[in-house]
Amino acid sequence: GAVISRDSGIKGDIRSTAVYDNGFLYFNTKGGILYKVSVDENGILGTPQTCDLGGMTTASPLVYKGKIYLGVCGKGGQFDSDGGHRFAVINSTSMKEMYSLPIKGYPQASALLSTAHENEDFNNDGKADGRVYIYFTYNAPPGGIYYTYDTPDQTTAAAGSQELFIPSSEKQQYCISTICADKDGTMYYKNDS
Repeated sequence: GAVISRDSGIKGDIRSTAVYDNGFLYFNTKGGILYKVSVDENGILGTPQTCDLGGMTTASPLVYKGKIYLGVCGKGGQFDSDGGHRFAVINSTSMKEMYSLPIKGYPQASALLSTAHENEDFNNDGKADGRVYIYFTYNAPPGGIYYTYDTPDQTTAAAGSQELFIPSSEKQQYCISTICADKDGTMYYKNDS
């Protein structure tokens, strides 16, 4: 129960889970800051690196192969469907935002990443594209599931990004649910309905 190490000066409430990847902890705040902090085998924390995303973030960051995927609230207000919300992709080495995808609601829950198609050759150049698919919900009606994809060299949002699932009209509502998948690739989530 003893405190081993401590970092102070965190801007905003930490509402995300701290995620560990390759010697670093990643977490974010309602103050709009994404943090990357080294942690050694004795639990000693290093000096934080940050990325100011300009809007609150509450989902746990998704970290995969040098990139961080995270929903960001727009300046127009958390529940404003036209508030400037986005899904951001950040370089985990430089801690700089690479690009983002505008979303009609605040992506407030952690995303789900699939590697099922990572070894496929979508552009027919004879090499695997390294494409991963990312699925996430957003906190605005209709409360469905959005998806996008990313590749190692991608610098802009995928043109094919879109709604994957829209609930029937009587089940449309706000949503702060993460998505889970079973071994067959069936996804499960809930919204406020």
